[in-house]
Amino acid sequence: YRQQGTLLGRHGTSSSSSSRHGTILRSPTALSEPLSFSELRSLLQKIVSYPSSYEQYYEKTFIVPCKMHSKQRNGNIGFNVEKKKNYKNTSKSKSSKSKAEKYGYMMVCQMTGPNETDGSITCKLTNDVLCPFLSITASELRKLSQDDKEKANKIANDGGSQIISDLRSLVSCQLKLLHSKEEFFSNDVTSSKDDVDGDKPVLHLFKRSGT
Repeated sequence: YRQQGTLLGRHGTSSSSSSRHGTILRSPTALSEPLSFSELRSLLQKIVSYPSSYEQYYEKTFIVPCKMHSKQRNGNIGFNVEKKKNYKNTSKSKSSKSKAEKYGYMMVCQMTGPNETDGSITCKLTNDVLCPFLSITASELRKLSQDDKEKANKIANDGGSQIISDLRSLVSCQLKLLHSKEEFFSNDVTSSKDDVDGDKPVLHLFKRSGT
């Protein structure tokens, strides 16, 4: 299984001596050098077929320039409110200075590189990226939708328009694999294991330059 070693030598942190620019780590889990979008897509298409390769990249941060693709799958962008996975742990934390938010914003869309011919990757964007574009928190919007649905829809639509406008700009983004190895290979996460631009996201986009 030689290809796994080749992949880690080029993009991973386990072989810093093979990196063209030495060890340039942005964080303890960052890759040794940024990737182009086409390099990231090619890498994903390889590792999603092999559990052992996939596991090597889980929790690693991919630093890639990308933007929202002009054509979304089925013409839709999935913007919604979701319950945060780590809500219970955050709410019980003694170090938390403010009340933890139970809900957060999320959006699923296809991202691409400088040229849309580079293809696309389905990504999930979460609260840290989306909340700055909305005037109220996801928890507040959820409550407002029960009292004044028309006003809640207007806030969501206005914020959504700002998000889409901003995402169309090419900026440096930080992404991680969305699912653990067990989740990805045990459940029907994607319609096909090499389908990185399907209906369901494979990457978590958690930070964009300027947001």
